[in-house]
Amino acid sequence: MYAIAIDGPASSGKSSMASRIAKKLGILHLNTGRLYRAVGLYAYKHGYFPKNKKTGQVVINKKEVNDVIANADINVKYIDGLQHTYLNGDDVSELLTTPIISDYSSRVSVVPEIRDYVTDIQRKVAESNNVVMEGRDITSNVLPNAKYKFFITASPEVRAERRLNELLEKGLTCTYEEILEDIRERDRRDITREYCPLIQVPEAIVLDTTHNTLDEMVDKALSYIKE
Repeated sequence: MYAIAIDGPASSGKSSMASRIAKKLGILHLNTGRLYRAVGLYAYKHGYFPKNKKTGQVVINKKEVNDVIANADINVKYIDGLQHTYLNGDDVSELLTTPIISDYSSRVSVVPEIRDYVTDIQRKVAESNNVVMEGRDITSNVLPNAKYKFFITASPEVRAERRLNELLEKGLTCTYEEILEDIRERDRRDITREYCPLIQVPEAIVLDTTHNTLDEMVDKALSYIKE
């Protein structure tokens, strides 16, 4: 078994790259962000982890954290080679891409106990499959011994434009300014959280997608992979 670990900030292109790399190699692609989004969906439905109205900071309640870990049953299944994410037996894949769930995903992902819970799910997938796994702490924490490691990045402005186009194609109403602010806030949370922050490990190969096409970046990544 071998693993390809990919990290990077939101909307850097890592999910698209991971999907294409996995398809070309004939192995599984695990989008770990969808697992956190499923947890975020559970938290959103239950009104957990609200923001303080005065400070804007997320309020973490230990009781709510314990309830999430005990009752948010997250599973992954592959149908025709595509990842489907399940929450308590329901396929919630189509519910995970809205801005509000993106926000709640960012809220829950700073909680160490929730990160440990999701990490266990990720590692179980890698234990029995050749896999391309992408997220925020894959190279540093989830799969530190992965055979191949990449860090995908792009400027915040380009990432915001990509995200905006994705949402508009789905018929969602939002503005570039709102998306850019959200991107920067998510970056801040990912980089500054105390437990398993987003970092670029020294051995990771850095690929900047700001001025390059997806095909160019996939081909460059594949040039390093000797499987």
